[in-house]
Amino acid sequence: MLLLSFVGLPGLQDELGQLDAVRIMLGRFTDLNSSDALRADAACILSRLCQNHVQNQATLRQSGGIVALVDQMEMYCRSRQPAKRTKKGELAPGSFGMSGGATEKLSPLMVGVVDCLWNAAVGNSRSEARLLTVGGMDALLNMLEVCPVLMRHQLAGIIADLCENRRIVPYVRAWRSDRTMVTAVELFCHHFEDEEVRLNVSRPDGVILNLWSPLRSHEGVSLSQPTAPLGDGSGSVGGGTSRPNTAGGGGGGK
Repeated sequence: MLLLSFVGLPGLQDELGQLDAVRIMLGRFTDLNSSDALRADAACILSRLCQNHVQNQATLRQSGGIVALVDQMEMYCRSRQPAKRTKKGELAPGSFGMSGGATEKLSPLMVGVVDCLWNAAVGNSRSEARLLTVGGMDALLNMLEVCPVLMRHQLAGIIADLCENRRIVPYVRAWRSDRTMVTAVELFCHHFEDEEVRLNVSRPDGVILNLWSPLRSHEGVSLSQPTAPLGDGSGSVGGGTSRPNTAGGGGGGK
């Protein structure tokens, strides 16, 4: 925890990287005999070490870190089932929390894994290429299908940022769930409808009129004039802001 508090300070990413901190923390993360709390801390530290730091990103990639993160997501997905979708009118006020249910909790380990992958791979062309070769996009989409509701914003964000790389888009289009056979487009539409239910947003005649803020009111909205957003209209916890891309390439070979 102490390392987590100061690893992001200026200059420490370089120094810790030179002290082989990336490989040490990766070893802690991949030790399945360690507690989930310890592994979650290791994932968070790796995320901080790799944030906007090309050399540490390269070290993580070359040490098998991308593979380890993807393997952890796949292991998580195998232990879960897609959440039951809820139709409008079936919810009592306050019965549908942001975590998908009153008893469901987020996994700090999985939140840290996705955050680490976001900081370690997104925007780095070589890390993105490695992510594709080890089935990372399939793992992200599989996880989006089965994760708690609160994690959907995080996963949708990293997938959207990865799709800035045009080579990744065909992988998203080709994906189909092994469980429900839905496509990525259908999955995104289902999650959008779930958000409408949670936020109690209705669309007259099923038409999205408010194109600029589709999760706000559609009453009296003109298609020709945008509605000024009031804060985060999506209701996302993270504010809906994508992470800045790190420098592409660099930092050595694969």
